[in-house]
Amino acid sequence: MRIKNPDQLPIKARHVELSLISSADDEPGRPTDRLLAIAIDAAEHARTLSLSDVSERLVQPPHYPDIWPGEHYRLLAGLVRTLNPSTIVEIGTGSG
Repeated sequence: MRIKNPDQLPIKARHVELSLISSADDEPGRPTDRLLAIAIDAAEHARTLSLSDVSERLVQPPHYPDIWPGEHYRLLAGLVRTLNPSTIVEIGTGSG
């Protein structure tokens, strides 16, 4: 659906990003060249990142950034370095 007129939106805002939920079984998703480039760049950054400064701030083991499955922290840091966002919202469970 393409909205050409801002008055068609259900809300009034200075900036709106539309999203949708759809089934994936009838139209397999294909990664875009941009998404693949971001993933490759983030993985390259993750290969050389050290999160020892984060581990040093932890008061007791386990120091997850240094052990499996903590490698995903390096990938997240690689994504941050690649995308250079101005704001990050973290939603997590705090202790697993």
